[in-house]
Amino acid sequence: MERNGNAASNAVEHVKNIASSAATRAGDAADYIREHDVEDMGQDVMRTAQAHPIASLLVMGAVVVGGAMLVAAMLKDDGSAGDSGRSRRVLGLASASSGLGPKGTEALSRIRDAAFSFVFDKAVDTVNELFPGFREHYERG
Repeated sequence: MERNGNAASNAVEHVKNIASSAATRAGDAADYIREHDVEDMGQDVMRTAQAHPIASLLVMGAVVVGGAMLVAAMLKDDGSAGDSGRSRRVLGLASASSGLGPKGTEALSRIRDAAFSFVFDKAVDTVNELFPGFREHYERG
């Protein structure tokens, strides 16, 4: 019985440590944002991306996917019946973006294309660093 009590006590202590660490990191992030302007933050991001290209690719991919999911969630219909009495359905991202008009749709397409192009170019650069000459073979193919 005492063993279960110790396990529970250890679990509670572990959760307290995680919460304390998260609070400290959130405070550090808030301090960083207060102390740096956008240009400094951009330079820090570029330095980090150059120092850690593979991790940067993973983060960029997560940002693109997460951003797409966020936009889709914001454009999602709630499924309730509207004033017309007909049931509303969840809109896909493509059909939801078409409601933005031609300029809005074009802007979203350009942002998507630029993000994918950036990520793909960085991936090719990373592979080229691992396997010199890869870019030349890729561009010929």
